[in-house]
Amino acid sequence: MRAPFAPADGGEIMRALLRADSADDELAQALARAGLYVERIADPAEARARLARGDVAVADPRLLAAADANATPAKRRAPQRSLEALCFERLDELLDRLGEQRLPGLYATALAQMERAVLRAAMDRYGGLGEAAEALGIHRNTLARRLEALGLRKRAHRGNAAGRRT
Repeated sequence: MRAPFAPADGGEIMRALLRADSADDELAQALARAGLYVERIADPAEARARLARGDVAVADPRLLAAADANATPAKRRAPQRSLEALCFERLDELLDRLGEQRLPGLYATALAQMERAVLRAAMDRYGGLGEAAEALGIHRNTLARRLEALGLRKRAHRGNAAGRRT
């Protein structure tokens, strides 16, 4: 357990919870620049408990999904809402928690996180690059480039220097 973090201005600290096993350094740095205290957590139950305290502005959805996977099926089922409604709810909660504080780059951050979520969901659901790209309505090369750019896929080796595959 980390010691409490107090801001220099004495205001309330807003936290961001990221998975301990994740390499989202770019995201962590952006959140820190926005004034959030970034914590890496391995235990999904601890993430849920911290989220319930109300001082968490951003939580890695994979942490929460892992906690939900341990819940009973009846507990996991939520009424169906549109993706837009879900995004609005979460962003509205974030803005409420931030109060008068500003989150620089909110638009870019929200779009980047949504893109990551969409691409991860497609790859998890469809497995292969071609199938996921088809489901998303984009070319498989575009999907591969976006996955690489977002750190969701390692760059494939293109063969040896002579151009032959090994």
